[in-house]
Amino acid sequence: MYDVALSVAACARAGTRADVAWMISPAASKEALMITPGGGNLGELANGAFTGLLADAAARQLPTGRRVRHRVEEWEASTSGLPAGSTVEFLVVPAAQFPGEVWPALMAREPVIIDGVLEHLDQLSRSRVTAGDRKEKVREFCRQFTARAFRRTLSEEQRRNYVDRFFDQEKSPEVALKKSMLLTLKSPRFLYHGLSNQDPDAHTVAERLAIGLWDSVPDRSLTVQAERNQFANKNQIRSRAEQMLKNPRARAKLRAFFEHWLELER
Repeated sequence: MYDVALSVAACARAGTRADVAWMISPAASKEALMITPGGGNLGELANGAFTGLLADAAARQLPTGRRVRHRVEEWEASTSGLPAGSTVEFLVVPAAQFPGEVWPALMAREPVIIDGVLEHLDQLSRSRVTAGDRKEKVREFCRQFTARAFRRTLSEEQRRNYVDRFFDQEKSPEVALKKSMLLTLKSPRFLYHGLSNQDPDAHTVAERLAIGLWDSVPDRSLTVQAERNQFANKNQIRSRAEQMLKNPRARAKLRAFFEHWLELER
């Protein structure tokens, strides 16, 4: 990822377009692939089995990121190690969509997302560094963050494993926050949906609505409805889905689907 960040930063300085691709399924990749309009690339995903596929997606030069879903061919399976006939998914995103400070931070091997949280921690946790209740307020922020990431209310075991044990072990709330967030962001419960061992409930409905219509996690209003068990019948679910379809996020997802499927950008 360091080499990719270095090259993307160079492209940004030169005003050259670059797209960045990650694998998101069946497993989220730690590495990335950079692709330039001239066909150049740097980095490797799945031993290079899908570089041509991703280069074709990048060649469309769409202004926004897109999801690329692909059925693994026999020859790709032998190279990538993925089963033939299985489905693999990637994100291909123009580097220009990322904040400019991302690439220098990655070059310095900094945890970009978490450092951004730390920068605004006073506001996010509603506390001050010198306040006596700072640690407890940061702990509560981490609990809320993890619950949002997992798309449901945390169980006692999850709250203990993902949040509380770090705050019990560490003197610094900032160190505890880093450890908690890193574990949360690497958890399959965040990276994949539908992993709950519980029977489908209101939180499951909220998750399916948000991912299906918005490609996102449930927002505050969906979460509140789930907590109040307001998805108990089909009429309630249909009414909420109709409201969500009026949101710009639903229109953006539908537009991106047809642009990709019908290749409208060509």
